[in-house]
Amino acid sequence: MLKLNRLVAIFVVSFFLLSALMPARLSTDNEVPWWNENWSFREEIILPINTSDKNVHYQPVDIFFEFENICWAKNESEHSVRVIFHEGDKAIELDCQIYDLNFSDDEHIKSCGIVFLIPDFADGYERYFIYYDDEITDIPSYDDHVDIDESSYSYEPVKGLSFESWFYIIIEDGYYVYAVSQRGKALDEYISQQVVKLKKGADSVMPKNAEQTASFSFVYWWLDGNDWKHISSAERLISKKVIVNGNLMVKFLIVSQSNDGLIQSTNYYKYYYSPSEDKGIYADVEHKIVSNSLPQGDEIDVGFIVLTTGGIRSSSIEDLNFGRIPKFLHFYHEDQGFFTYEMDQHPEDTNGETVIGSKDDYDIGNYSWLSIDDGETGKAYGIIFDSNDV
Repeated sequence: MLKLNRLVAIFVVSFFLLSALMPARLSTDNEVPWWNENWSFREEIILPINTSDKNVHYQPVDIFFEFENICWAKNESEHSVRVIFHEGDKAIELDCQIYDLNFSDDEHIKSCGIVFLIPDFADGYERYFIYYDDEITDIPSYDDHVDIDESSYSYEPVKGLSFESWFYIIIEDGYYVYAVSQRGKALDEYISQQVVKLKKGADSVMPKNAEQTASFSFVYWWLDGNDWKHISSAERLISKKVIVNGNLMVKFLIVSQSNDGLIQSTNYYKYYYSPSEDKGIYADVEHKIVSNSLPQGDEIDVGFIVLTTGGIRSSSIEDLNFGRIPKFLHFYHEDQGFFTYEMDQHPEDTNGETVIGSKDDYDIGNYSWLSIDDGETGKAYGIIFDSNDV
């Protein structure tokens, strides 16, 4: 993740789901005081990171956990699972969430996913334990920080200038944080799989509240004579589903295709509660060529992610003033290391500008990320890839 000296907000999307911090299991240390005698079992997990680093605080831990004993759980809300922070004589219960329950009978599970956040008081010397019981315990009562909803809008402030979208909304502590389009069009472009980072404090999903967009659709271009033509998996919705809606994490699926059915995107999205200014959404993206009968041309190009910058200005319609071009493009080049390109923030060409073309030799390195940003004193909108092996 690109961290600038005064980063006020960050937009992080990973091409593949950033895998959970996988813990190593240790046998229980009897020298650590027992948190609560009403719980029969505990197992320690080890986080393979330095939690004294302040950049790690509030980061989500998302693990698949197999219990050594059966664990009482009726569902995601009624269960005996607790995450306890131990350091010295301190034993602090952390908010947690369980999901993907694997039942051994109607009221017991063998395994599940567990989510919690690294607390801001972690100093690298603490230990983390999963407590659970095979009998009924008190039901956990945690604040429900995140939610997911569906909505739509159809907006044409000027004839011929239309915006239409059906989308999932990610809500954090009552405010809209992200919107992810299921289907729709904006300025004659299809927008399924478009992720919109909304402005801080937004209470509606409208173009004027968009801060930055990134589309996780599959685009295929071909050169037909002098004209570039394209198809995109953003053109039609095939299916959608909310998979998890918990107190700390939400997860959902969107499947979309091109209108001709030749290319498809199957994308899983996750959002974790973040008390800090930094916000991020995780995307597990699968782009697929459904049919080998793709159009051929003199040249062919493909796009896996479209990160859009630019804006609209109007002196007469207030809602038509949104969008901007950050000052810099940064990414980690495989040969040159940290690469900086200063972008034209006031271009005269309204059709867009090619900054780095497909024929340019600029490959992303092993530290696979890129960002558009305002430099050391402003915001950054970044994409972190799980790998540069696409």
